[in-house]
Amino acid sequence: MIERTAAEQIRSEILKSGPGSVFTATHFNGLGAEPGTVERTLGRLAQKGSIRRIGHGLYYYPESGTLFGALPPKPEAVARALTEGAPLVPSGPVALHRLGLTTQVPMKYSYLTSRSPRTEQLGKIRVELHKVPARRLTGAGTKAGEILSAIEYVGQKEAGSNEFCGKIARKLTEQELLQLEQAAAPRFAWVRKVVEKISKTWRSMNECITGT
Repeated sequence: MIERTAAEQIRSEILKSGPGSVFTATHFNGLGAEPGTVERTLGRLAQKGSIRRIGHGLYYYPESGTLFGALPPKPEAVARALTEGAPLVPSGPVALHRLGLTTQVPMKYSYLTSRSPRTEQLGKIRVELHKVPARRLTGAGTKAGEILSAIEYVGQKEAGSNEFCGKIARKLTEQELLQLEQAAAPRFAWVRKVVEKISKTWRSMNECITGT
């Protein structure tokens, strides 16, 4: 069996990640290639147009749309590439939009993480990373993290309203509710109280549906 070169392994890894993926050189650390080799390979692929350099050390494997050619990178894909496996939670405005609680598209896409702050302006898309304490990252990668971020953003009065709690409760499965309750444990007391109200609302709704 012929051993592949580092450059071939890098190209193979990019193809495996699929169109729409965003990555930095550190994404390829597991291949054992020298950092210089990775950077040179990515640079050559960018020159050929196989991938695009969209920021300092940041690359995008373009995804093609049906009407307008290459699509811009998704903000969350950019944020995940910049944090490389660290906890990542959408900020309040982004979380509200993702949860369908507002139709207003965020002017900027900001995310909470344990990594260093960073901002990338990608054409009309602005991606921001904000470093926050670990207690604000519970539930990262799940709907629970999004809901807690939305709760903290709108504040105690609005989040504790019957309307808000009802909207959230209707979006949850039983498993997601359990994840939310667990993720809320390290949060502020008022946030936990809001989650308790969401839980009671959810159970009340489901009792009515099942007739129990």
